[in-house]
Amino acid sequence: MNMWNAFSQVLAKYAVLFHSAIHIVDHNGIILCSHNDMLLGESFLREPEKYCNTMLKQPIHPDTYLFCTELFEQQNVKYYLINEEKTPNQISVNSEAIKIALSCFLNMPQTETGEEQNLQLINKQQDIIDILLHANIKQAEVQAMLQLYEIDDSRLRIAIVIELDFQSNRYFNININLGYQPVLEKIRSEILETVRSNRYFNTQDIYGFYGTNEIVVLKSFIPTADLTRIYLALDHICNTLLNNLSRFSLLKVKLAYGNIYSDIIMAKESYSEAKQIISIGKVEHFEDDFYSIDTIMIDSICKCLHPHIIYKILIPYIKMLSDGTGEHLYDFLTCSETFVDCCMSFTRASKISSIHRNTYNKRLLKIKELTALDPITNFKDALIIKLINVYIRQNPDFLDVNQMR
Repeated sequence: MNMWNAFSQVLAKYAVLFHSAIHIVDHNGIILCSHNDMLLGESFLREPEKYCNTMLKQPIHPDTYLFCTELFEQQNVKYYLINEEKTPNQISVNSEAIKIALSCFLNMPQTETGEEQNLQLINKQQDIIDILLHANIKQAEVQAMLQLYEIDDSRLRIAIVIELDFQSNRYFNININLGYQPVLEKIRSEILETVRSNRYFNTQDIYGFYGTNEIVVLKSFIPTADLTRIYLALDHICNTLLNNLSRFSLLKVKLAYGNIYSDIIMAKESYSEAKQIISIGKVEHFEDDFYSIDTIMIDSICKCLHPHIIYKILIPYIKMLSDGTGEHLYDFLTCSETFVDCCMSFTRASKISSIHRNTYNKRLLKIKELTALDPITNFKDALIIKLINVYIRQNPDFLDVNQMR
């Protein structure tokens, strides 16, 4: 497919979408491409340069409006896009969307092999990822891309983030640039192809690199009222991704997904949530490769605590326990957290930590004496104890937590 044939298909698609007539003319106003092939070669608008980015009424049909904008310049010849619509309200916005869609074909090769078509598909997916995760998302640009690539924006979307950490040995270190850039790009391409070939992905799923060592998959699902089924499916999909990527021996993966959204514009939010889950999971579960919210639920709750809870409850209790010196903080907190994790069972906690149950009892009584917190008989106090421990590990600048690990 050459560039002009691609232009013709795009114009035909948007003419139906916007109920408009769309043409591409040269600097003399001669129609070179149109949604209607019968109009090719006709003179439409003389000296279109004068009317760039201006809306005017159609001379022959006064009830129709025109909007002209410069499309591209090739070999010192300028080409213009002209959009005809019955109403003036959205004509400039629609014209910009069409222009964005057409711009994707400006550098298209004249012929495509099977390998080139596959590369084009990957590049298209990459374009959508870059636009959707950009800091300043433009609605018109997104809609143009979705229409151009026939992406269904009515589907539910969720971002799966795959962080890639290339390990090194005495013979190989991918993180050091020694001039083997083609080899590095080949490895990254193979990893992306492995992700793309997952049996549970379909043509509506979007994937690509975001940054150097991070792959983002925007997984699509048919809208349903029962979101629990989607989350169960996502856990299975993520596990298959990890299994497929395990063949790369020097690759360490961290994977998580965000929330489900019905608007594809919110993909950025889902991406941010997945990144946050990974950052939370790394604190206490660094050796894990898949961070699911059900395995780091307490950690996630603690990360999102209201400032009132932190400054009115957690920090005052930490100060009471440390008494300004931090002398007994380590013993108190590790002992109390193990006790809480063992469902307030002295026998289980003593067995796990190899600390005598009488010692446990004395330390917990000391905690009660200093703070009035009683995790033995009060579940709320036990929860506060757990949150204090997690908060300190998540905020290493607050206290020296290296000794607590």
